Amino acid sequence: MFAVAARAAGSVAAAVAVVTLASTPVFLFQALQPMSDVPALAAWLLALALAGGRSGLHLAASATCVVLAILIRPNLAPLIVAVLAECHAASRAPASGAERHWRLAVLACAGGVAVGVVGALQWWLYGSPLQSGYGRATELFAIGHVPANLTLYRQWLFESVAWPALLLLAAGALTLLARLRADRRPLPLVLLLTVTIGIYLVYQPFDSWTYLRFVLPALAALAVGTGWALATASARLPVAVRVPAFVVVVTAIAIPNLQRARALDVFAVREREARYELAGTFVRDALPAPVVLAGQHSTSAAYYSGRPVLRADLLDAPTFARVVTWAHGAGRSLAFVLDDQEAADLRRRLPGIDDAALDWPPRAEIGRPVTTRVWLSGDRDGHRAGRRIPTTRLFLRR
Repeated sequence: MFAVAARAAGSVAAAVAVVTLASTPVFLFQALQPMSDVPALAAWLLALALAGGRSGLHLAASATCVVLAILIRPNLAPLIVAVLAECHAASRAPASGAERHWRLAVLACAGGVAVGVVGALQWWLYGSPLQSGYGRATELFAIGHVPANLTLYRQWLFESVAWPALLLLAAGALTLLARLRADRRPLPLVLLLTVTIGIYLVYQPFDSWTYLRFVLPALAALAVGTGWALATASARLPVAVRVPAFVVVVTAIAIPNLQRARALDVFAVREREARYELAGTFVRDALPAPVVLAGQHSTSAAYYSGRPVLRADLLDAPTFARVVTWAHGAGRSLAFVLDDQEAADLRRRLPGIDDAALDWPPRAEIGRPVTTRVWLSGDRDGHRAGRRIPTTRLFLRR
């Protein structure tokens, strides 16, 4: 990140860019989570930084990072255009046209190999190169998603980024676009910004500010633009006040963002993630249910309970009714392991189905920062008959 920003706008801009991105709540959240968003961002930024070098070693390392970035997050493969733009800009002089074209071809081939590997793997696992574990590409990407995503990303920015940083990120976007009219240095960053946004505007919408993680490459580009804008402004100040001004600005960016991150429970990772183990082991140790219905907990419930899991969020009404009929006919109970919002979504999506109402007391509840409840379907009739259903409160052991 620092190297990319420093090459474009100098070390002062790079320092501001690093602080801006690193203090953003969604970056902090993902840095603490075992997920692929930050590693994918790191691979793309490293590919950009190395593409600006002129040696064969730089080229080989950049190509390797491109491969890694695509393997980590295949849908961001189009970001290779930003790396190609950086390589083209760096090799304009004194390189010959043939050398420039060769370097671009190496990077393009690296990207093509990575895309081919992903496609072959998905074909082998799912029967089509366009089918992944998340679903078909035609289902995940659609122009019809754009209006919802425009609204959601705007809401998430206002929800998760403190206003000083938000204003400066907007200034960063304007700076990149304005600079692009004068020279080509911002082009890789503008491509990083616009391609990322373009990809995720047509992607399946979600409903949590944490999905701002999808556009971390765009936020990184905006952070560099922010640093560029502030570095340009500081150059007009007297030398004696530049360092104090830098400290004030960095503090104004970082402190409100860190306060916002704390308010969003970004640093409560241990408490938040503990619910997966707590719920799964409770099903294993305390419930007789042979099948678990879950959404967010689908993998953890299977791992910790050892029971087969059905995705409650993917069952339509007829399929859900067949599962319930089978369980009742076999004299078995179903276990539901659902976060608060998932339970509300199930009730809304499957009205009129008794077991989807979840209108009886749960067997277990995990309170915060995310509320998770565990229901046993066999308790519904007993509760209606007046039998008391005890609820166990599950807590993380310190």
